[in-house]
Amino acid sequence: QDAYKPLVNPTRSLVFHIYPLRGKEWNWHWHIEQIRKHQDKFNGKIVIGVGTDRRTATLTEVQALFEGIRVDHWVRADNNRLAETLTHVEMLSLVETNDPNAIIFRGHTKGVTKTRDAVEQKWANVLWEGNMELPSVEDALASHGTCGVMRSQTPLVRKKPGDFFFAGSFYWVRAKEVFERDWRWKEHNRWIVEYVPCHLFSFAESACIFHDMVPSSVLDHEYFEKHVEPEWAAWKLARGIE
Repeated sequence: QDAYKPLVNPTRSLVFHIYPLRGKEWNWHWHIEQIRKHQDKFNGKIVIGVGTDRRTATLTEVQALFEGIRVDHWVRADNNRLAETLTHVEMLSLVETNDPNAIIFRGHTKGVTKTRDAVEQKWANVLWEGNMELPSVEDALASHGTCGVMRSQTPLVRKKPGDFFFAGSFYWVRAKEVFERDWRWKEHNRWIVEYVPCHLFSFAESACIFHDMVPSSVLDHEYFEKHVEPEWAAWKLARGIE
C-alpha cells in the first residue's frame, strides 16, 4: 500500500465457519477451544457460521459447546459441496463497518475431513497460533490490507494471474478496505474463500507474518518437519511464545 496507516486501539472481529462432522469431534471441538482460548482478543463481534447436514451435529449441539464464549451472531447453512463458501458473505455482512481501525480475522475448522494424524492438524495449530500473535498482525496491517501465515502462489486447484492466498484460509483483513471493495464476490466452489484476499487486495497489499511463499497448498509431513517446524520454533522463540 502507498500509505502507512497504523491501527489505533483496533477493534478485532472474528468470522469462523464450523463443519461439525460426527466422528471428527477431536477436530472441531479443538477449534472451538481455540476460539475460547483467544476470545478476549476479539473486542469486536464474534460471528460463527455452521454448515449442517445428516452427517453432522445440530446447530443446537454446536451452540452448547460455546457456553462461556460470547457469540454475537450465528449463521447456519444447509451444507453442500460449497462448504465454507456458504456462510462467508453473510458472516462478513454482520461485521460491516467503515471504521479505519477495525480488523477481521477469518478461519474455519481446518482438517475436519482429515485424520487425526494428518499434517493438517499441525498446520491448523500454526494457523491459529501464528495469527493470534497480535503485535505481528497489527504491525503487518499498518501497511497492508491483509495478512496471515503461509502465503502462497502455488494453488492446488487452479492458478490465476497475480493471485496469492494464505494456505489454509486463515487470514486478517482491514475491514474498511474490504467493505469499500467487491466483498460480496463469490463463486460456486468450496475453495473460493481462500481466494478472497487476492480478489480484494493486490499481492503488494498483502503481508505474510510466518513462512512465506509456501511451495504448495498441500503440505506433507516431510515438508512440515524439514521446513516449517524449525522455522516455527525460531519464530516463537523470537517473540517469547511458549
